Amino acid sequence: RPDGHEIFLGRFRITLTPLEFAVFLYLARNRGRVCPRSEILSSLNTRADETCTRAVDRHAASIRQKIKNTGVDIRSVYGRGYVIEESKSENK
Repeated sequence: RPDGHEIFLGRFRITLTPLEFAVFLYLARNRGRVCPRSEILSSLNTRADETCTRAVDRHAASIRQKIKNTGVDIRSVYGRGYVIEESKSENK
């Protein structure tokens, strides 16, 4: 839901912070494509001093923890960025 900070993945309802939600939404809209940190950062609509590329890493890690076992994962692509995809885990 773009008007709130909750996502629904199957039967799971997950509450995200506003910045986590923005990162997740950007990745979801670009599903299957590796998104560089700088691109994700520029999509966040925040002042440059409020966040940095490492903040993207922290938000991605936090989202990953919240959505584990839902069938969706945020995968790090070393040296390139992040991609959202179906989880390879068996615990869906």
